[in-house]
Amino acid sequence: VRQIGGEMHSHFFAAHKDVNRCPVKRKCVYIELLDKEYKKPAEEHVKNHDGVWVEKKKVGDFLNLSSLKMYWDFLQKGEQVFTGEGILVDGGSADEEKHESTWKTLNVLKKLRKEAKKEKVDFWVLGGLACAFYAGKIYRDHDDLDLITRDEKNHKKLTVVLKKMGFKKKEEKKVSENLTNEIYENKEGVGIDIGRYMKEFGMKDEDFEREVKKLKGVSSLVISKRFIKNFKKFQLEKRNAKKDRLDWEYLVYGDRAISEFVGITSEEAKKKITEFVGGEMTSTYRLRDWSISRQRYWGCPIPIVYSPEGEAKFVGEKNLPWLLPDDVDFVPTGTAPLAKSKELKKRTEKLFGKGWTPEVDTMDTFVDSSWYFLRYPDTKNEKEFCSEEKLKKWLPVDLYIGGAEHTYMHLLYARFFVKAMKKIGLLEFNEPFLKLRHQGMVLDKDGVKMSKSKGNVINPNDMVEMFGADATRMYMMFAGPLEDEISFKQEGVKGVYRFLEKVFSLYQRAQTNADLTQTDVEVRFVDCEAGKCGDVPKEISPLFHKTIKKVTEDIESLNFNTAISQMMIFMNTASRIATQSQINTDKTQANAEKKVALPKSAMENFLVLLSPFAPHITEELWTNLGHKKSIFLEKWPEYDSEIIKNETIEMVVQINGKVRDKIQVSIDISEEEANKIALKSEKVQKFINNKEIKKVIFVKGRLISIVV
Repeated sequence: VRQIGGEMHSHFFAAHKDVNRCPVKRKCVYIELLDKEYKKPAEEHVKNHDGVWVEKKKVGDFLNLSSLKMYWDFLQKGEQVFTGEGILVDGGSADEEKHESTWKTLNVLKKLRKEAKKEKVDFWVLGGLACAFYAGKIYRDHDDLDLITRDEKNHKKLTVVLKKMGFKKKEEKKVSENLTNEIYENKEGVGIDIGRYMKEFGMKDEDFEREVKKLKGVSSLVISKRFIKNFKKFQLEKRNAKKDRLDWEYLVYGDRAISEFVGITSEEAKKKITEFVGGEMTSTYRLRDWSISRQRYWGCPIPIVYSPEGEAKFVGEKNLPWLLPDDVDFVPTGTAPLAKSKELKKRTEKLFGKGWTPEVDTMDTFVDSSWYFLRYPDTKNEKEFCSEEKLKKWLPVDLYIGGAEHTYMHLLYARFFVKAMKKIGLLEFNEPFLKLRHQGMVLDKDGVKMSKSKGNVINPNDMVEMFGADATRMYMMFAGPLEDEISFKQEGVKGVYRFLEKVFSLYQRAQTNADLTQTDVEVRFVDCEAGKCGDVPKEISPLFHKTIKKVTEDIESLNFNTAISQMMIFMNTASRIATQSQINTDKTQANAEKKVALPKSAMENFLVLLSPFAPHITEELWTNLGHKKSIFLEKWPEYDSEIIKNETIEMVVQINGKVRDKIQVSIDISEEEANKIALKSEKVQKFINNKEIKKVIFVKGRLISIVV
């Protein structure tokens, strides 16, 4: 039915595939089921995911991702701007999937536990896998299984069970002076290291705990955490292997290394993680300075001079503007072009004395573009860059449209300038732009980025020469959504040109307030106030008010392509009516009084709607209609919500859940009437075919569903 909220982007590391995912894009869609018919999904659709029904009141508790919870809030409370901080989430659960050897080892443990239970054999897990049991998480590969029995009787019985399961004794391993372990292995390469209780390494009777632990659905007795910690500390002192350090972290902190930081804001997580690892938080500030100190001629000269001792000094306001010299050699020699200027050197010594030298680097044009918009409202002001009154009236900028490549250059510097100027009291606002939208790139007809080296650059001037400025600029807006890349195709410009030609032709043929009996008039724009609206086709008024609504809303949301599309729909209808009028007139003189008129108000306001897109043509047609003032001084049209209400709707007819027909009916049609009309449909009759109608589901204003 509709999309909820906007598109959310998630940045995370997908450990199970060892890749960064930046960003994963998610949209949430709200759908209403039309009936309770159930069709079993194909196996391919449920092999990775199961569909479940959740009561509405329990959905909030059921959802486990912060982004999904946010969508649910949008649905419950209405949409709002997200102003919170990023939430740290645990992507580690997927990480468990890649440790295949651990899953294989757990599978062996599960089978061994089952067989040992039959023989009434007790054993306990220890070693690295015991750490995973205590952490409740698989965090590394475990290729073998370390087990221990409490007495010799259980030890012997366990070896018998292993042999029955296909394990063979591979070797014996001397662990200490009193303890020798036996190593078994199966065909899959899973090893089992079995030891006896000899009270070695500080093991005590109470370490053989009877509480069963679980790890990913596998149950087992596990030696006490106390002993595992002591033994792991011993291993770290002896060999300090990476796996031992990992075991220690998860044994000591459990899943805290991740879970303690999950669900809190990024800022909170930064502090807690820093404390956790014993680190210190520092701030590093970076602003690329390549916009300053460019060794080239083109750019703003830096108004700094140097004394004979090398001390830098501002040239002073009385010497501004500090202009570029003209006597510059552009041949690259590895030296800044301004360093070769005799005029600049002479100017500097004249103003500051012998031995003084000018700064010879220049600033990039980004320095100009970082604040030029602050000057625009008050360009003739010679006392200040912009008066306080005009700053308040015009700034900050309402809308900034630019390519995505500007985000880290122009936008970054513009924000830096504005924030710095606010800090020193020159501005009262902190952000230069209230809204930012990126425009897509224009590619050639083959979808390749234009470049001089490839010789595929299309010169807009050539298109203007062939089709005019209005058609060329309008095509750029019509070719696709603002943010999408578009391929420039000359055929597309031709299409827009034909549309504007149709507009121009229709208005050229019109004569306002023409007498109804004149036969030499092809199109007439009439004043409805003069009582002549009886000849205006009924479809014109609601269509035009829909056009006002659509164009107004689309301009606000920068959806120019769909605004133009709606205007084309209206003009095609008006043109068709005008053409039909001419045909009727040409047939016989007697039909002349039946010619169809077009409402003057709608046709004039249509030009107002079109004017931002095709300013030249609309201004000319506006003048031809007898107006003295510019079209751009006209008030923007407003639509009447009552007029655009549909009197009829398209109702869907389903048979056993499948759409079989669509019928035009009154907007307030009753269930009984809808049922009659639906059953009369030939398409519907074909599928009913004298079958028994078991049930009819009627959704007012939308559909009628028949179950046979």
